[in-house]
Amino acid sequence: MKKKFSEVLNDTIDYFLLGDIELLRDFKIENNLSNDLATEFTTNESGDDVVKNGIMIPMSKIVNQPYTILFTTSENESEFEEKENSLSFKKNGYILKVENRKIFLFTWWILNDFSDEKVEELSRNPHKWNRPFIEIDNGWYDVDILGGFTKQKVKFKDKEGNIVKEDSFEPTFEFKLTLRDKKNDFKAKMNESFELLR
Repeated sequence: MKKKFSEVLNDTIDYFLLGDIELLRDFKIENNLSNDLATEFTTNESGDDVVKNGIMIPMSKIVNQPYTILFTTSENESEFEEKENSLSFKKNGYILKVENRKIFLFTWWILNDFSDEKVEELSRNPHKWNRPFIEIDNGWYDVDILGGFTKQKVKFKDKEGNIVKEDSFEPTFEFKLTLRDKKNDFKAKMNESFELLR
């Protein structure tokens, strides 16, 4: 399975977050955390716990620019295997648990008010929020995160107002998801930088 999204923004805060948001809500309830998960994660150990237990993957140093986002499962070739594309880094050792058959790439803002209503709205209407997501089987996944630049068709308006498509090398994150029959240990570095500069 492969899924692609274009023109994805970080909403002006230099983080992307990846995970099953309904599972993150369950973690919040089970650990008696407030709806302000942004404060919870930055003032106590719950932020590290949520990462090491595969509930969420944080990506820091996300430059404020449009991104191409790719989700691929293990049977698909990486987009970075195409010669014209340029891989800047591959970060592995991440784990992710899926219990609700869907994972999202979302931004820091939702953590400020992580209420049941917000979670349900995002789950029901991801296109309205313009949030990348993929529907996958439940279970434990190993996650590799590839970052670099890939050749994409970009649409824009010319001086006359006509829609034009042309090739452009766009900053890209690809999430390679490999389903496992059990949980693997978290082996990634905490607070990794995912900075991609044009």
